[in-house]
Amino acid sequence: AAAALNGTNQITAAYAATANHVVISEVRIDNGFEYIELYNPTSVSISINNLKMRRYTAGGTANALVAAFPAGAAVPPNGFYLITDVASSGSIGIAADYTNATALGQSADNTIILMTNTAGDPVCGSIVGVAGVVDGVGWGAPCKIETTASPQAANIIERKAGPSSTAVSLASGGVDQFCGNGEDANNNSLDWVAQATGNPQNSAGAAEYPLCFA
Repeated sequence: AAAALNGTNQITAAYAATANHVVISEVRIDNGFEYIELYNPTSVSISINNLKMRRYTAGGTANALVAAFPAGAAVPPNGFYLITDVASSGSIGIAADYTNATALGQSADNTIILMTNTAGDPVCGSIVGVAGVVDGVGWGAPCKIETTASPQAANIIERKAGPSSTAVSLASGGVDQFCGNGEDANNNSLDWVAQATGNPQNSAGAAEYPLCFA
């Protein structure tokens, strides 16, 4: 997205269609079943312990989802990292890597941004190119977005594996099911699809390689 966190924790620009940094890969917006999934499309482990995650309402009000990831937190090569809250931890069918004590509170027209610990809150509008922003997704009619907003989902949105991915191709049995979620054209409306069924994955799961669109 707007900035990339590489293996040495340096911030660099990233505008390739396939990301070279950790991205937000799936979001479920459903009280009691909420989660946020991260994906690493690279072949090296990427530390996230100098990052934070914040949620913004349609009006721009900030809420801390992860004030700081724990020491040693990392997304494995071509792997995932799962975030949930205490109320949802027993409902999503898989153990989370990080469990927030308070509700994630995701709802319509919100934005989630993954950013460095020292980054300030971006103003409303596009977050592409904003210093300290690693990745972000806004859905519906949000305050903050990457270029244009993701489709509004009843419950679930998922990042594409490649530019031609669809909800069907990403779902169970689809041709992109095991191709990861690395598509990143810095445009939420192009990079994301609404999904009927979620598939949360954690850091202990199988790696998924973005080779389908290499």
